[in-house]
Amino acid sequence: PALNFLHGPGPHIINCGHCGACSNPSDISSYKKTAATLTATMTRCAILGLLHPHNHHAATLHCLLSATSLTPDCANCWVANAACSSRKCLATCLKHRVLPALPSLTPWGDERLDPCHACDERFCGPEFVDCAGANRRRVGIVSDIERDEGTEICRRVDWDYIMEVDRE
Repeated sequence: PALNFLHGPGPHIINCGHCGACSNPSDISSYKKTAATLTATMTRCAILGLLHPHNHHAATLHCLLSATSLTPDCANCWVANAACSSRKCLATCLKHRVLPALPSLTPWGDERLDPCHACDERFCGPEFVDCAGANRRRVGIVSDIERDEGTEICRRVDWDYIMEVDRE
């Protein structure tokens, strides 16, 4: 994969792939701090946002910003991804959450992911990565979503640099 750098006293790898709104030490540090909880937090915020049909985006964004230390630009990528998932994967996700014992009617191809995450990855993942640049896999974080650590997790990120810059 392509590597992206922040330039300072020397080049530092901050994420594999292209840069975007989340490709900065603050957001990458937030990803690390919320590795086990960000998916659930985003899901909770998206559901709360649905209770505000005329202002779904703003309500979801406010919830996410209140619950994490993501920057507004990065959080907007996450909220846009949730909106995409609502449009393209709502039926799949509801079936998975309400009736998980029923088999999925769509073969998603990745048995490690539940049908809701698989649908999101297929239909919304590319748009999210275009916006965010850095996602948890691209910065080397093993999260609450099961991944193949040998092929899907970037191992070249300069975490010492990210944590040092984030403390400043």
